[in-house]
Amino acid sequence: MSERYVKTCILVLAVGLGVGAGAKWLSQSSALSNQWRALPFGPLPGASSAAATPDAVELPTIASLELLIRDKLEVRAELLITEALKPCPTSHIEKLCRQYASDDTKRSLQLWSVLVQELAARDSEKALAIALNDPTAPVPEAEISRHFRQLVASNPDAAIAQMRALERGHLRDIIGKAIVEPLYQESPTVALQFAIAERIADPLAGLLEKYPESIPLLAAALRDNQQFASLQQVFAREWGTFDADAALDWAQTLKSGSSGQITSDLLTTISYKDPLRAFDQMAETSFAYRNLSLLEEMIPRMMQRDFEATLSRLTALSVSQNRWYAFTLMAELLRDDPLKAAAVAGALEDDGPLRRHFEEKVNPPVPPTTESLAGTRPSGVQEDQITTLLFTLAEETRFDDGAKFIGSLPGSPLNLYGIEQFARQWAGSAPQKAAEWASTLEVEGYRKSALAGLIDIWGYADAAAAAAFASELPDDATGQHIKARIAGLWAQQKPLEALQWAAKESERTLLSAANIAAMNEPVAVAGQFSQLFSYADDLSSDAAVTVASQVAENWAKLDPTASLTWVQNLPQGRARDEAESFTLRVWAALDSHAASEAVTQMPVDRRDPAATGLVQAIAATDPEAAWEWSMAIEDEEWRKRALDTLIWNWQKSDPERALERIVESSLPAKIKANLTERLK
Repeated sequence: MSERYVKTCILVLAVGLGVGAGAKWLSQSSALSNQWRALPFGPLPGASSAAATPDAVELPTIASLELLIRDKLEVRAELLITEALKPCPTSHIEKLCRQYASDDTKRSLQLWSVLVQELAARDSEKALAIALNDPTAPVPEAEISRHFRQLVASNPDAAIAQMRALERGHLRDIIGKAIVEPLYQESPTVALQFAIAERIADPLAGLLEKYPESIPLLAAALRDNQQFASLQQVFAREWGTFDADAALDWAQTLKSGSSGQITSDLLTTISYKDPLRAFDQMAETSFAYRNLSLLEEMIPRMMQRDFEATLSRLTALSVSQNRWYAFTLMAELLRDDPLKAAAVAGALEDDGPLRRHFEEKVNPPVPPTTESLAGTRPSGVQEDQITTLLFTLAEETRFDDGAKFIGSLPGSPLNLYGIEQFARQWAGSAPQKAAEWASTLEVEGYRKSALAGLIDIWGYADAAAAAAFASELPDDATGQHIKARIAGLWAQQKPLEALQWAAKESERTLLSAANIAAMNEPVAVAGQFSQLFSYADDLSSDAAVTVASQVAENWAKLDPTASLTWVQNLPQGRARDEAESFTLRVWAALDSHAASEAVTQMPVDRRDPAATGLVQAIAATDPEAAWEWSMAIEDEEWRKRALDTLIWNWQKSDPERALERIVESSLPAKIKANLTERLK
């Protein structure tokens, strides 16, 4: 069998390595891979077959098994499942496995695993089929390995075909290792060639210790043959589990770039048993102490084993970077051991800078407190300390202490962010109290930052209460800023309530609320417009113009005809004209023909704003029509706005045609010259 098996694997290897004889095997293996499922594998010899189930015994279901193990410890649950499955025939266990495989929820992974393991113990071929058909199935490794070792002994062709039919993954690697071991017994190098060709992960697991006589042969092959370079690290790791010193000596002879990493891995392995010896061996390696992560792993173990010996070795370090790194680690480890820390400081007496560094690290500065930073003007490190302290006080809900601390700080823009965040945190639990504190801050910048921070949180939680507080603020720059901010927040939630409150405040506050409200509920704001701007002077204000334009623009997106009707019923003035222009601009973007018809039906003396909006919408898509509409605009300012948009678009698409239109027009010479200049 062994001769036949070796020949078979060498033939498969030839396929993977591209040897000329591989073509014939490729066709044969393809046929085998299509036939592997039909091979006659029954239960393993010696496997116990379940006795016939008495009629009185009710076979368990998935639901009953899940109920059985609910709230049970893992070990207890496994025993209960196993006991419940004992009287079941193999066919029923297979049925449960397939039911669970089709259940996407798989509520109990432990039940899933025990079912597959129980099936594998009785019929490994059926368990393998489950694992093949469901990538999420737990793999019964022992049973599958045993099955394939037996299959390799009787039919190696079939075993290899089954492995090659699988996609790369854990199951394929298990089968691959079961194939590799018999081959390894005959020829370790051929086994490795096969493992490389088939991309089997970790093919040497357990083999070196089991067959130590193969190590010299493989050590030479992996050192001298570049074909095996990919397995050098795997070989060293496996060897190092039982003879790390020998593996380390071998790693030092490697010429490949992986030598340093292999050496580090082996030194780490040695350090678990004897960290001081690992440190000494590291000193003899080619990369010496350059590996800082290796030092970080070794030093704690060294100190635990022998502090004096560790200190002696570290003080002898000659590489400056690693010397400082090593004593930084020691300082962190000795913060609770002043006697040993003093011993280290004494050993560094001749190295003043490193000793001071060690003492700073072993005795880190006391965290700043409200007392230590009170009255401090931030600069450098203190800026971060003040902000960090404010964050800490807020997280610990020590708001009274934080308020007192902020009151002690001299004015500085570097503190604004920390104060704003502190106020936000306080507003989350006690907004009224936070607001009362913030309004009393003497530094104007601190007051504005604190109020702005808390009003955002309070405004989302209870906009009406926040607005009531804001109304009592002085009518200075900070007060107006806060009122406008709460107006916008409130308008996002309840637009009409926000507008009614804002109308009693300043124009800036009303504008903030109306802008947001008009975007969210333009029809509702339109209904309130006459109440918000009830006087002629109000209708000419910037706020009235802005609100009317916002309402018209957003309403036109929903119903342009209704928007235009509302606009045309507004009193004559800037607000109506601008709103009309916005309405037609939106309408023309949606349906230029309908918008043009609407403008045509307007009285000639009323159509200039609407025609301007129409031109601005179609200038890019229909410049000729836009030109005709522009020439029909009588008001000089509205016509200028229309032509500005048209010429800007026409200059990019067809400047020659634009110039022709300008030259042949009846526009005043000054306007012609200005438009011509813009085309250049």
